[in-house]
Amino acid sequence: MASLIKKKIFISYRVKDTQAATGRLVDALKQHFDEDQIFLDIDKIEPGLDFTEVISKYLDSSDVMLAIIGPDWMGYNSEKGTYRINELNDWVRTEIATALKRNIRVVPVLLDGANMPDDAILPDDLKPILRRQSYEISNKRWKYDSEELIQYLQKALGQTPKPNPRNGNIHPNPPKSNSKFILIGLGVLILLALLKFIPSGNKDSNVLPVKKDTMAVTPVNPPGADPGNQVQPVAAETKNIAGNWYDPNGKGTYIFSQSVEQVSLKIYALTGQQTGEGIGKINGDKVNVHMTLSLNDVMIPCDLQLILAQDGYSMSGNIKIENNGAAYSEKIFLERQ
Repeated sequence: MASLIKKKIFISYRVKDTQAATGRLVDALKQHFDEDQIFLDIDKIEPGLDFTEVISKYLDSSDVMLAIIGPDWMGYNSEKGTYRINELNDWVRTEIATALKRNIRVVPVLLDGANMPDDAILPDDLKPILRRQSYEISNKRWKYDSEELIQYLQKALGQTPKPNPRNGNIHPNPPKSNSKFILIGLGVLILLALLKFIPSGNKDSNVLPVKKDTMAVTPVNPPGADPGNQVQPVAAETKNIAGNWYDPNGKGTYIFSQSVEQVSLKIYALTGQQTGEGIGKINGDKVNVHMTLSLNDVMIPCDLQLILAQDGYSMSGNIKIENNGAAYSEKIFLERQ
């Protein structure tokens, strides 16, 4: 049987324009596509390889190109008064022009409030991109917009969507079964039916009244019971928070690693720079991490306290920061990527 050929996505972007936002989008894509289906230069080009040859090779096997366009996509040089996109050796221009020439489906993706480039400034080999339908991803609607783009890509590539935790196929915390409530309801109905056959007010009835003082509840661990046979309280279920979490207020990405109830955390700013790290524990849906944050190159200790939402896709809480004897708290909200 012939092996299934995976269709591929080429990501074209300008590092100084949308590096952080592109990385965030690629992280979302990797949850729905295999890593070998996505080409991002910093991930795929090994040291010592010819950049031109690698780009040409991946374009040959790519079915869709996402041309990531931000506010500075054209690369304006204020000193020269020129645009980098017009230079013959500009790699963004080379990538997109090659894709257009090879009739690869090019999708302009507008990030950070960017608009399509000006026709008067674009070189001739890039002007066909202006006739391609663009797709905008807003920071305020990032989750919705990125999921819509992913659905479009799955359709364009003819790929069956992977089971998505958000649609109920997989869920880190499966909803409780309704069978218990169904049984309770049936029991109530049966009891009501039996009560119809019990005579009321009949002194000769064999039904004996129940004394209230005989209905005492047996404690979980009665006094004097064998310690070896005592019933232990059930521990709270340990939830899984491993993965990338994003702060929609623009404060970066929180990456959690987890081993049972032990968790470790690394925080990255939108620029990709690491700004904090820490270790802690998760107990049920409560997460506590002792960490340090880098503020103006000064490491400041603080405590992160979060509560995982029931759907497993958001956490909220606060960061308690102590510095030079002063302490204050800041609210935080995270969304699973």
